[in-house]
Amino acid sequence: MTTSRRRFLAMVGAGAAMAAGAPLAAETAIRRIAFLPVGSIADVEQALKQAGCRRTLLWFRADWDVGSIELSQTTFADQKVIAALADTRCLVVDVTDDSDDDKALMEHFGIFGPPTFVLFDKKGRRLDENIVGYLPPEKFVVRIEEAFGN
Repeated sequence: MTTSRRRFLAMVGAGAAMAAGAPLAAETAIRRIAFLPVGSIADVEQALKQAGCRRTLLWFRADWDVGSIELSQTTFADQKVIAALADTRCLVVDVTDDSDDDKALMEHFGIFGPPTFVLFDKKGRRLDENIVGYLPPEKFVVRIEEAFGN
């Protein structure tokens, strides 16, 4: 695991711990979004297959990107956002290192840079519109509901 991935997992805290299967103590059982890290096209394809009948959100983020940091600290800590994503499989691609795999994923999905969200329906089909840039919690919930048809 790269240093940037460890920093990201520390940043999302409880959500990352839950994704990794770690139990939470009762006093720290704050609801968080559990992002599953993916690092290649094959990882994304496998995660989409495993999502079952759940819609999927794929987040491209980086440690050096201010929008990604703001999303981690504000938007994804908001209980309304957490509720809006409750039935969503959340994946994250950390492009901090700008590795060959990072570049291949960005090219594959036509991503210019972080933060960008690629959305998939319950059958694993990519939706037409990406969400690009930082959005505060209220606007993020509206965009997610519009995109997924809630």
